[in-house]
Amino acid sequence: MKRTQLRGGLLTLGLLATLLLTYFAPSPHDEVVAPAAAPNGTTLATSSARGSDASPRTVEVLSLRSRNVEDELGSGAPGVFKSAQWEPQAAAPTPVELPAAAQEAPAPQAPPLPFKVLGQYSQGGQAGVFLQYNDQNLVVHVGDTIAQQYKVESLSGTSLTLRYLPLDLQQTLDMSSTN
Repeated sequence: MKRTQLRGGLLTLGLLATLLLTYFAPSPHDEVVAPAAAPNGTTLATSSARGSDASPRTVEVLSLRSRNVEDELGSGAPGVFKSAQWEPQAAAPTPVELPAAAQEAPAPQAPPLPFKVLGQYSQGGQAGVFLQYNDQNLVVHVGDTIAQQYKVESLSGTSLTLRYLPLDLQQTLDMSSTN
């Protein structure tokens, strides 16, 4: 029942609002408000809503003109659809002469040899060297490759010649200080 009473109350309010708007609405016999006088003196004949009075009234008419950016901004201004650069253009950098030492990069160097000589032996005309590499003990001969980075090239007296393969550089390991 409350829902029905609510609908009835809303319908009554809507009807009351419509009656008030109709009562205070301007009558069709009132005259239409005309715009203020134009400064250029252009006139336009308007009449009331009923059409009975025909008195000339002034109406401001805006003139249409073509929009030309070059006329407004000067002859050096860009056109409407041309691109414009908003930030100032930076000056071209001047080349700086570097000293000869700075221009030449130092030649790449192999890291220090990570081996410690533990000893050497000779058996049947073939010589071998005992090396410690990290935590491993190795026995190497001429022609062997160690850790895919070092190749044993020669063994002569107290020196072991190795080639560091990534840079193709030759290094020598002194074996005179064996334990």
